[in-house]
Amino acid sequence: MFRRSGEDEEELKVAVVNTEGGRFLPGGGVEEGEDHEECLKREFQEETGFDVEIGRFVGKASEVGLTPRSRIHVELQGNFYLATVGAYIGGQVEMDHIVEWLPVDEALVRLKLGYQIYALSEGLKLFRTLERTD
Repeated sequence: MFRRSGEDEEELKVAVVNTEGGRFLPGGGVEEGEDHEECLKREFQEETGFDVEIGRFVGKASEVGLTPRSRIHVELQGNFYLATVGAYIGGQVEMDHIVEWLPVDEALVRLKLGYQIYALSEGLKLFRTLERTD
């Protein structure tokens, strides 16, 4: 989720969720009966209270990591989309998730998970390509 900010709207920023465990792209696990887009809409609302319009598919990415408590290796995987943040509609249930709009370069350094960093860099390429064609 990119947006331009500043007086001349030149600075490109991305939505990042700041938690006690680090900074992450908004999203989460797919529930039974959901597709990836429905999951992203639900998770984004739960984490931020905002509606979101899902755009172009960026791609899939994954990495293997250790769970914090049990120290078991798990494969973390995600499906990544460009998206547009809509109106604040409430319903935020994960109150420990604080949405931040970070400059893209800062987000690439501060995100905790490598596969999300990769997805952000690929999403940025797609975003810029689409901007040039509009």
